Amino acid sequence: MSLAGRGAARVLLDLEKSGCVDGMATDNEGNVYLALPSAASGPGIYVMTPAGVLAARLALPHNESPVNLGFGRGPEAGTLYVATVGAGKVYRLRTGKTGSLPPR
Repeated sequence: MSLAGRGAARVLLDLEKSGCVDGMATDNEGNVYLALPSAASGPGIYVMTPAGVLAARLALPHNESPVNLGFGRGPEAGTLYVATVGAGKVYRLRTGKTGSLPPR
Protein backbone atom coordinates (compact mmCIF):
# COMPACT_ATOMS: atom_id res chain seq x y z
CA MET A 1 0.00 0.00 0.00
CA SER A 2 1.36 3.39 -0.93
CA LEU A 3 1.12 6.40 1.37
CA ALA A 4 1.79 8.80 -1.49
CA GLY A 5 -0.75 11.60 -1.68
CA ARG A 6 -2.06 11.00 1.85
CA GLY A 7 -0.39 14.04 3.42
CA ALA A 8 2.60 14.42 5.69
CA ALA A 9 3.01 12.21 8.74
CA ARG A 10 2.47 14.08 12.01
CA VAL A 11 2.99 13.29 15.67
CA LEU A 12 -0.28 12.45 17.42
CA LEU A 13 1.27 11.84 20.85
CA ASP A 14 4.84 12.43 22.02
CA LEU A 15 5.65 9.47 24.26
CA GLU A 16 8.89 10.85 25.65
CA LYS A 17 7.15 11.54 28.98
CA SER A 18 4.13 9.28 28.54
CA GLY A 19 5.70 5.84 28.62
CA CYS A 20 5.33 3.25 25.91
CA VAL A 21 2.22 2.27 24.00
CA ASP A 22 1.71 -1.46 24.21
CA GLY A 23 -1.40 -1.72 22.03
CA MET A 24 -3.87 0.47 20.23
CA ALA A 25 -7.20 0.44 18.42
CA THR A 26 -9.36 2.96 16.59
CA ASP A 27 -13.06 3.68 16.51
CA ASN A 28 -15.10 4.69 13.48
CA GLU A 29 -14.91 8.38 14.52
CA GLY A 30 -11.11 8.35 14.20
CA ASN A 31 -10.33 8.29 17.93
CA VAL A 32 -7.25 6.26 18.91
CA TYR A 33 -7.30 4.09 22.06
CA LEU A 34 -3.80 3.61 23.48
CA ALA A 35 -2.82 1.05 26.11
CA LEU A 36 -0.27 2.86 28.29
CA PRO A 37 0.90 0.48 31.03
CA SER A 38 3.47 2.82 32.58
CA ALA A 39 2.37 6.40 31.90
CA ALA A 40 3.55 9.04 34.37
CA SER A 41 -0.07 10.06 35.02
CA GLY A 42 -1.02 6.45 35.70
CA PRO A 43 -1.64 3.34 33.65
CA GLY A 44 -4.80 3.15 31.60
CA ILE A 45 -6.43 3.47 28.22
CA TYR A 46 -5.79 6.94 26.80
CA VAL A 47 -8.26 8.08 24.15
CA MET A 48 -6.92 10.61 21.65
CA THR A 49 -9.05 12.51 19.14
CA PRO A 50 -7.98 12.70 15.48
CA ALA A 51 -6.63 16.20 16.30
CA GLY A 52 -4.29 14.73 18.94
CA VAL A 53 -6.25 15.96 21.97
CA LEU A 54 -6.57 13.70 24.99
CA ALA A 55 -10.32 13.01 25.20
CA ALA A 56 -10.28 10.56 28.13
CA ARG A 57 -8.21 8.34 30.37
CA LEU A 58 -9.92 5.09 31.25
CA ALA A 59 -8.45 3.57 34.39
CA LEU A 60 -8.80 -0.13 35.02
CA PRO A 61 -9.76 -1.59 38.42
CA HIS A 62 -6.92 -1.72 40.94
CA ASN A 63 -4.88 0.56 38.64
CA GLU A 64 -3.95 -2.45 36.52
CA SER A 65 -1.68 -1.95 33.51
CA PRO A 66 -3.21 -2.54 30.06
CA VAL A 67 -1.02 -4.16 27.44
CA ASN A 68 -3.29 -4.91 24.52
CA LEU A 69 -6.76 -3.97 23.38
CA GLY A 70 -9.19 -4.33 20.54
CA PHE A 71 -12.82 -3.78 19.65
CA GLY A 72 -15.19 -6.68 19.18
CA ARG A 73 -17.00 -7.39 15.92
CA GLY A 74 -20.66 -7.73 15.01
CA PRO A 75 -22.94 -7.18 18.02
CA GLU A 76 -19.82 -6.58 20.17
CA ALA A 77 -18.44 -3.79 17.93
CA GLY A 78 -19.01 -1.25 20.75
CA THR A 79 -17.06 -3.32 23.26
CA LEU A 80 -13.37 -2.74 23.91
CA TYR A 81 -11.50 -5.79 25.21
CA VAL A 82 -8.41 -5.00 27.29
CA ALA A 83 -5.70 -7.44 28.43
CA THR A 84 -3.55 -6.56 31.45
CA VAL A 85 -0.03 -7.37 32.52
CA GLY A 86 0.72 -8.90 35.90
CA ALA A 87 -2.87 -9.62 36.91
CA GLY A 88 -3.47 -11.57 33.72
CA LYS A 89 -7.05 -10.38 33.30
CA VAL A 90 -9.11 -9.40 30.28
CA TYR A 91 -11.67 -6.64 30.80
CA ARG A 92 -14.69 -5.84 28.68
CA LEU A 93 -15.57 -2.13 28.46
CA ARG A 94 -18.72 -0.83 26.77
CA THR A 95 -17.54 2.34 25.02
CA GLY A 96 -20.60 3.58 23.15
CA LYS A 97 -18.31 3.79 20.10
CA THR A 98 -17.91 1.32 17.27
CA GLY A 99 -14.48 -0.04 16.48
CA SER A 100 -13.17 0.61 12.98
CA LEU A 101 -12.48 -2.20 10.59
CA PRO A 102 -9.30 -2.44 8.53
CA PRO A 103 -9.67 -1.68 4.83
CA ARG A 104 -10.21 -4.66 2.56
